[in-house]
Amino acid sequence: MTILLEYLKVSGEIGKFDLDAAIDVIECISGTKALILYAPDCEVFIETKEGTIENSHGMSSETNEVNESYLKTHFSLSSDDISKIRNNPKQWRFQST
Repeated sequence: MTILLEYLKVSGEIGKFDLDAAIDVIECISGTKALILYAPDCEVFIETKEGTIENSHGMSSETNEVNESYLKTHFSLSSDDISKIRNNPKQWRFQST
């Protein structure tokens, strides 16, 4: 069974990716908890954040496509890391900062 999750593309459109196929890349807990996923089916990196604004489900979340520059600046991933993830996502070892 495929679980499709929606995310906001850089273009502003809504995209969907297969959550079961996504690779956990890196997690950062600094004020808010953020998780970077790589969706091989779409070939995009996606950041999902937990917010502090409560909604009917308890917590809000944001799920957005992010680019290489964002990954380097905010998560300290190198160009080599990003290339390794894209070329062989299943070999990536999850990181937490």
